[in-house]
Amino acid sequence: METVTQILKELSTLASTRLLAAVVAAILVVSFGKFLLRLLNRTMERCKMDATLAKFLTAAARVVIYFIAVVIIADALGFEMSSLVALASVVSASFALAASGVLSNLFGGILLLMAKPFGVGDYIAISGVEGIVMEVSILNTKINTADNKRITMPNSNIAAATVVNYTSEGKRRVDLVFSVGYENDMERVKTAIRATVENHDKVVDKDQIFVRVSAYNDSTISYTMRAWAKTEDYWEVYFDLMEQVKKTFDQVGITMVFPVLTVQMDTPKEN
Repeated sequence: METVTQILKELSTLASTRLLAAVVAAILVVSFGKFLLRLLNRTMERCKMDATLAKFLTAAARVVIYFIAVVIIADALGFEMSSLVALASVVSASFALAASGVLSNLFGGILLLMAKPFGVGDYIAISGVEGIVMEVSILNTKINTADNKRITMPNSNIAAATVVNYTSEGKRRVDLVFSVGYENDMERVKTAIRATVENHDKVVDKDQIFVRVSAYNDSTISYTMRAWAKTEDYWEVYFDLMEQVKKTFDQVGITMVFPVLTVQMDTPKEN
């Protein structure tokens, strides 16, 4: 009987010791983890990291710290660590296999947030989709098209595609082509186009205006015009010049050729 009592006392002492060690380990790990999280947040603030990416990294670091805390506490309580690690490996592999698409979007989102090929408010074109970026999250990107449709694209597709950002630069070039008949004087046509472009108040870098003959067609001569405008003024300048050049042609007597179809009808002769 005394032997059993002695064994129970030893087991109780051992359990108390392990429990105390586990509590101390938990306090140390949690305290050190909080210190690491504060250090990580300060570092990301100094680097001016994107808020979405910063939140994701903080959450990921918190999960890693909690996992380490569980492992240390389990070891202090006397659990077999090899079995716990093996179980964690199996669970991790199963999760990775089941969520492969999500993980690819996740890594694509991290790549986008780090490389920053575009930001919220930019007008972009990706794989045939054009519009204004409304939101960039860790898994997908939301774009509003010109006709106000909301398109959600997986980040894995965006990371693997060619992205055209129309907003990243301060100005864009307006390219227009005008077809004019051969009977019009070439220099007169170029002067009329150039004067119209120069008179537009939202055309910038007017010393770089380009007006030249670009093609000789069957019944017309093509004149290419290139001018620069601020990015936010691009479409206004584009449509203004389309209309104003035609008005200038009408005022100075320059004719723009349009397709003409001539139909000849023969009446049968009476016998």
